[in-house]
Parts: sequence; C-alpha cells; structure tokens
Amino acid sequence: MTFIRRIKEGNIDKQIHNVFSRFSLGEYDREHVYITNTKKLKVQTGFEYAVDLYKMLVKGQHGDVVGKGVIQSSKKIEQEILATGIEIDSSRGKKYKVSFTLSVDAFLSMLDSLSDYFLLFTCSINERKLKVKPGLPKPGSLKEKLCTLQIPKDDSIIHDFLPDANLMGKKIEVATVYNIQEIIVPEEYKDDYAMARKMAQRKGFIKRTITVDGETKESTLEFCA
Repeated sequence: MTFIRRIKEGNIDKQIHNVFSRFSLGEYDREHVYITNTKKLKVQTGFEYAVDLYKMLVKGQHGDVVGKGVIQSSKKIEQEILATGIEIDSSRGKKYKVSFTLSVDAFLSMLDSLSDYFLLFTCSINERKLKVKPGLPKPGSLKEKLCTLQIPKDDSIIHDFLPDANLMGKKIEVATVYNIQEIIVPEEYKDDYAMARKMAQRKGFIKRTITVDGETKESTLEFCA
C-alpha cells in the first residue's frame, strides 16, 4: 500500500513521517509517477515511493529476494546492517555497498529495522523486478524515474497509487506538489535543533494532477505527519 493511500485513509505511520521530515515550510514539486498497465505492470517513481515498491515487489510471493545496492546514513551502522542478514561488500564513510539473499519475511523485517536510513536496492523475486538507481537525489532536487518496478499485471497496485481517483487505464501519470504550511515541534525537543528537525510534524496538503489515458483529474489530500 502506498503512503499516499495510507494518508487518504488516515493511517499515518513512521514511514510517512520520514517522507516529509526532509522538508521545511514551502511548496515543493515532486517526481512524477508513471504507470504503464498492459500485459505487465511497470511503475516508475521518485525515491519517496521506494519502501512502498519494495513491499509491492514481494506481495504474495514465496522464495528468496536477491538484491544489491547502497545504504546511506548519517552515522556508522555496520552492525545494524549485518544483523539483518545483509552482506557489506564495501563502504566509504557512511555509504555502504551491500548484497543480500533473504526470505520474504527477512526482507520485510530488514526494511523495518533499517527504516531510518536510505535504502537504494535493485532486487528481484520470481518474475518480479525492482531497480532503484544508487544515487540519492539532493534535498530540493528532483530525480525522475529513480525507481522502476516491473511485475505481472495487478490492478490493485493502480488503486494503491490512485486512491483519490476512480480511474483505470493503460497509461497513467501523476504530478505531485507538497505544500508544507506548518511545522509542529514537540515541546520536549524545542531546545534540541537536531531532534526538533527529526521529530517535528509537517502539516499541509498534497496536490495531485492525475492523467489516465488523456483524462485528467485533480485532487488535494491534507496531512499531518
């Protein structure tokens, strides 16, 4: 389930908080979502959907997830990485090149354990593939089609990306703008800048322009995360 659908349904969680924690007050254009829905389903997005795509990759699957990629953090996390079953192939500063073969349950557990860090994996299971380019976009910049998911046709995933539009089609594009109107800092962190930035809630709305086979619809989702 995408973070957009969870916002629509009022289910705010840590992952959604992490999505918005990088933003200050203001308006931000985000990467588009591109979906091709023919014999197979192809989804291309920016980094903010990466965790959702990892979970879509393994939904309903059995067997091992095989992958490699990069983990970036703001501190040394070798032991945390190794504890998940991932192998560290090399490291430079706080950037780790890794590889793994994990069961579906272990893969999902790893995503939860390392949720505070940037996970840029290319991985596959059965006939399903997800490619995430290794270069994380700088704050304030855009990197279109950073993530590409290719799986068998699955209309439920389209509903996950379009919870605010009762539309279905072969070619879908979603343009997104975040408008952060208020930053709410918990009282206990007001004297700690680093923790205040990390723990503060962002309040505002998301404007989405959805185009499906030439038909366009706009929607607005309010959030506080």
